[in-house]
Amino acid sequence: MTYYRWRWGGLVLLLCVTVSAAAPGWVTVRQCAADPIATPEGFTFPGVIVSIVPDDGVRALRAETMRTYYIAFAGENFIEGGALSPDGAWYAVPAGYIETAATDDIRYKVNELRVYSTAANPKLTARLGWRATLQYGALTPMQWQDAQTLLFPDGSFLDDAALQVIQPFSGEIQPSTLAKFTHLAPDGLRGFMPMSDGLTLLDTQTEQALAPFTPSPASVTAFRWSPDSAQFVALRETEDARWLALYDRDGVLIADVYDLTRERVLWNLRWSLDGTHFAFSAYDPYRNENSMYVVDVAEQRVSDPCVLLVNRHDGVGVYGAVWSPDGTQMALLTTQSIEDPNALQLLDLASGTRYGLGVYSGGLLGWGAG
Repeated sequence: MTYYRWRWGGLVLLLCVTVSAAAPGWVTVRQCAADPIATPEGFTFPGVIVSIVPDDGVRALRAETMRTYYIAFAGENFIEGGALSPDGAWYAVPAGYIETAATDDIRYKVNELRVYSTAANPKLTARLGWRATLQYGALTPMQWQDAQTLLFPDGSFLDDAALQVIQPFSGEIQPSTLAKFTHLAPDGLRGFMPMSDGLTLLDTQTEQALAPFTPSPASVTAFRWSPDSAQFVALRETEDARWLALYDRDGVLIADVYDLTRERVLWNLRWSLDGTHFAFSAYDPYRNENSMYVVDVAEQRVSDPCVLLVNRHDGVGVYGAVWSPDGTQMALLTTQSIEDPNALQLLDLASGTRYGLGVYSGGLLGWGAG
């Protein structure tokens, strides 16, 4: 069924909606957002949107300034290994220098960990002396376990690298008991462990195996946990399809949500902060198009807002789309910009209205309450 969108000036009266179903995936609703418009007088948005420009720095945007400002510069800061805290208040980054041991042996030498505030007057809030040697091109990104706790290795990648749990504001550091696990749940109680025949989901406290994810008959990758650790999304590839699938916290398949088909690549997979929705993009290399989708978990519905994201950011640390703190809006970098192709847009999910902010963004790191 299709409805047509009518517009009176800048007012969107009805969105274009097409509903289709392809068993066994969830229903897909084509619900086209309006063309981007300029922000009206008095326009505002909550929190802080943080972006990264390679070889330049990390910047933030707040509604009260409506311009980006630097949080941290590149150079000593290895910004490709930095991370934004879940609440958007802090940006943590390893710092140091690059050492050339041989023409084919280049290394990151991390001698300090830094935490910057994202406030409108950002400050270097914490700095800890560090000792880590990491292989060039394989910089381990920092991880926030919560808004006060970081995970990052010390030692050398050649022999004694060990993951540490860091309280940057108190300076407390202790070895992590979770170093053997990958794709950790936010609560740290679930994680995957590499086995000879693939990955196995375990209870990290008891190390009880919960579910094997072996390469055959299906290969499961691209794990993304919900913020409450109750479920995760993963890419499940079979002989016939490439499903974006939903699992519970014990690795039991809940549903095959969406078939990406063989041609398209999964990018920008990210949950809303309340865990009720997740978004992703499907990049088609033949058409060079990166289509965004939004999934309502409770309604078991996939929405297609007819938005094409830029093709530069795949969601491995840097995103083309991020959620607002309350889950009602998304910040986007799209190819449908009304101005600069790097300009930022905000999509109101309820009304389908898109606002062009007209500010340079780079790649998106996140959007937090700040």
